[in-house]
Amino acid sequence: MAEFRQDGRVAWIEGPGELLVVSDLHGNLRDFLRVVEIFERSSDACLLFLGDLFHGPYLSQAEWAPYTDVLGDFYYDQSPGLFRGFMRLLERWPRRVKAILGNHEHAHVGGPRVAKFTPDEAFSFEEHLTAQERRALVRDLSQWPWMVGSRCGVSFTHGAPPPTRFDAAALSAEGLHVSNPQQWVQPGRAVLSELLWRRYSPPEDVTRFLGHISALCPTRQHLVVHGHEPSPRGYLVEHDKLFNLSSSFAMRRADKTFLRLSLGETYLNAYEVEACVQPLFQTEADADADADDGAGAGAGDDLPLSDDDTLDESEP
Repeated sequence: MAEFRQDGRVAWIEGPGELLVVSDLHGNLRDFLRVVEIFERSSDACLLFLGDLFHGPYLSQAEWAPYTDVLGDFYYDQSPGLFRGFMRLLERWPRRVKAILGNHEHAHVGGPRVAKFTPDEAFSFEEHLTAQERRALVRDLSQWPWMVGSRCGVSFTHGAPPPTRFDAAALSAEGLHVSNPQQWVQPGRAVLSELLWRRYSPPEDVTRFLGHISALCPTRQHLVVHGHEPSPRGYLVEHDKLFNLSSSFAMRRADKTFLRLSLGETYLNAYEVEACVQPLFQTEADADADADDGAGAGAGDDLPLSDDDTLDESEP
């Protein structure tokens, strides 16, 4: 049966079953609910988010319009609602759902503050949470893995994988709190820094990373899938051992993608993973067929979303 196990900073996906992989939602609640709908159609699947679930743009449609080519299709940031839905999903499926720590989540648990969309995105997000929710956020993020290996031979990170040597003891000793960001971001100083912020890794760096993570996994890992860097087509085969996935942020609806991997298979290179790319949203014909069949009806209906978290298309 497909399920997650975790030992320290590294998680592992056991099979058989399916693995669904999604990256970089950045507060897009509509896309999150679509992911939940797809996931809950399967009785034997794990769902993995590659980090940066939270922190999206605070722009009106008029302000967004000139930047559609960069930001993708318009949406309102609804990180608080996404957080509540994600926590409920974890409660429902604790062994089948997991997220890798992203640089935006790290800002809440000791990492550098990010200012992509507001001067302090962690503050902008947390001020819309209750005190109890803020405590739950920090508690949960502190336990998110930094990398994930799988039975099918594919490893997962948020940013591109670094060559820096690590083992279980080194990862455990590194910690989350960053006291000097300028030193922390220097290559080779901290594995977490490179895992969160790297945008590309050449084949020789990925090979070194695979050697390190394979030593912590029950089976050999053959390639890495990462998020963090948007790819216009929704994904990019960067080279034989490196695959970039862009599920939501900066994407047009037709280009949003996810991966559906079989945990009973072994994937040896990124080109084999490319064959597992699926559109996040269906074609119009498929959507009509689903509507006729009632497929997906009610997905996410019992997630704990407040009135402020609804999918209203009017100006906030």
